[in-house]
Amino acid sequence: MGIAAVTPMLLEVVCSLCRIIHIRLKLLFFFNMQLEVH
Repeated sequence: MGIAAVTPMLLEVVCSLCRIIHIRLKLLFFFNMQLEVH
């Protein structure tokens, strides 16, 4: 049990956070486009 065991967990957490942020940015961008069109 060392860095090799902890690193994959950290990577998974970071990846999930990045995915959530990416989806939120996409939604914000989409809504901004919709508002500008109307």
